[in-house]
Amino acid sequence: MLQNVCNAYTAFRRRLLKRSAIIVLWILCKFYIFLLQILLYFLIALYFIF
Repeated sequence: MLQNVCNAYTAFRRRLLKRSAIIVLWILCKFYIFLLQILLYFLIALYFIF
């Protein structure tokens, strides 16, 4: 009985970990794209200034 509970708990935790890892990767991707856009706008602004 206890073994089943432990197995279910570890499976649930692993699934949760996988999901949170995917969420973290998604946030990092969004942040990276955001930074790239800022860099692009900055370069375009510099290009027009000089």
